[in-house]
Amino acid sequence: MTNTTDIYSEAFDDDIADPSLSALLTESDLHKDVVLEYCQLALKPTLTDADQDRMAEILDMGAENAVLNFWLEEGDHLVAHRLGLIDESFIKNQQDEFRRSVRHGLIKSFWNDLQSRNKVLQAYLHRQGVYHGSIDGIVGPSTKEALRQLQEQQPSALNALTEFSFT
Repeated sequence: MTNTTDIYSEAFDDDIADPSLSALLTESDLHKDVVLEYCQLALKPTLTDADQDRMAEILDMGAENAVLNFWLEEGDHLVAHRLGLIDESFIKNQQDEFRRSVRHGLIKSFWNDLQSRNKVLQAYLHRQGVYHGSIDGIVGPSTKEALRQLQEQQPSALNALTEFSFT
């Protein structure tokens, strides 16, 4: 009979072929040892009270450390995949959802950054007395008109605004 350490080691070693994965794993022996221990516990058919306490302790450590949490989740994935517990279509759906989340996050981050810059621009134009609209981060007709007025009144002032390009 194969013990849980052998099952995990076999699964783990096969998946370390990716050099980036290997580099990340060797970055911290503490994480590697904890992840190995976690997977060994996860593969046991039943847990003693001491095992349950240790599993809870490891999960608490993961909740406090994002890198460790990542590796614990990867350990869960490797174990489940090797034991045939994950459907490939489920994995593809998760990857697709992750891609959508990343794209959405990047777009949202870009939009928030753009609005912040636009608010700074509108506040500057307001202090110059050429913008009287709300400082909402949206460059509309009144913001563009204020930029034109500033250019007419103080042509050199726009040199300070070269990072803003709205024309």
